[in-house]
Amino acid sequence: MHRPSFHLRLRRLKRQIESMRPPPRSDVLIPAQAHPRWAVYFVYSLSGAAFDQHRFTVQQLRQDGWPVLVVLACAERPSTAVVAQWRQHGASALLWKEPHGFDLSGLRPALQHLLGRSPGCDVLWLNDSLLGPFHSVYELVRHTPWRVTGFASCFIIEPHIQSYALFLRTLDASLMQALSQVVPGSHCLNQHSAVAFVQETRLARHLSQQGSVGTLWSPLRDDMDLTMAYPYELVEDGFPFLKRSILGKFSDFFTTSDALAMLRRWGHPVRDFELFEGCGAFLQTTP
Repeated sequence: MHRPSFHLRLRRLKRQIESMRPPPRSDVLIPAQAHPRWAVYFVYSLSGAAFDQHRFTVQQLRQDGWPVLVVLACAERPSTAVVAQWRQHGASALLWKEPHGFDLSGLRPALQHLLGRSPGCDVLWLNDSLLGPFHSVYELVRHTPWRVTGFASCFIIEPHIQSYALFLRTLDASLMQALSQVVPGSHCLNQHSAVAFVQETRLARHLSQQGSVGTLWSPLRDDMDLTMAYPYELVEDGFPFLKRSILGKFSDFFTTSDALAMLRRWGHPVRDFELFEGCGAFLQTTP
């Protein structure tokens, strides 16, 4: 992968300094057990409650053979009742983190925990900006030739893999070290644009130091985001996820009734989205 220009590196440094905050506190509430593969699912819910989409995702992952480690970003350390509810919903392990720092600040403690409890496992990472999966993720990634597999690539800013979902083979200390260059333990970034500009766009380049990196879908144009340009066509083509933002912050560009009809056809619950239909936002969202 190419080295970014000095001007781009300077802009990134400025954005990083502007958005830096102390790292969020985290705590393991249900420890993971040794298993050959794990799904790590980041959930943003200030109350700690699971929405229909979260329950659906956990159930789909479990049916696909993944034990699920839920990284729960909520305002306070969850009560024993909330922990019990997540266990009932199918979480095999549960880690709490403070809400600030966005999803990538939850990736590091989750992988550190798995490295200690299930070293060498393969890890599927995804956040709750995604609906689904609607197809088997395991069948998609089991034979991929790369150490790190992204589901879609993007060429905006620099060639990179979109970080809402990743598949990492053979979790070990070297992979954690490469990740630490982008997601350090010393601080987090608390602006969404900074997370994308400073962290997401650099992630593949640094992870490639520990093995090959590839993606399953790539856009035809440098200025295209496939998940926004062809959301339904991607799923019909075997892409396992639909971006929730077509029913939220980007809902003005899509017909909500069409999106809900597609979700019903794929067996996804729509009650939570119907409650907010027409307001242009799903109120409990990953920030």
